[in-house]
Amino acid sequence: MNPSGDIVWQKLYGGSGDERAYSVITAADGGYMIAGNSTSSASGDVTAINHGGNDVCVFKLTSAGVIQRQALYGGTSADGNVSSTVINIRPIAIRQTADGGYVVVSTSGSNNSGDVTDANNGAGGVTNFDQWIFKMDTTGNIVWVPHTGQKN
Repeated sequence: MNPSGDIVWQKLYGGSGDERAYSVITAADGGYMIAGNSTSSASGDVTAINHGGNDVCVFKLTSAGVIQRQALYGGTSADGNVSSTVINIRPIAIRQTADGGYVVVSTSGSNNSGDVTDANNGAGGVTNFDQWIFKMDTTGNIVWVPHTGQKN
């Protein structure tokens, strides 16, 4: 939108599953980073392969909304936004770091699988989650995943 509130451009981003955006930031290059979750796998705008039921989904856009890259991050269980009859979690956030990379904070029910390289401190799965933080470089590759889980 422009300063007057008029729509300058708009686009739907997603695949054949369910995508939900929870965090958007303006990147240092003037483009945008969108972080949310996805159940899609290699369909539509989601070009990556899903690791499990829910993955953290990140889109890098130009200032005009053109997709520069898209990635899914997660393990074989539920990561990112997870809704169940027991709980409803949506804490996905993305921030740019001083070196141009990005830090993503989410939840994870995965246990030493896919991009999740740490043991879940609870039962994991779809009802017991740990906090998950990972850092990406400027190209979207994970450069570290610290041990930050805590028993639920």
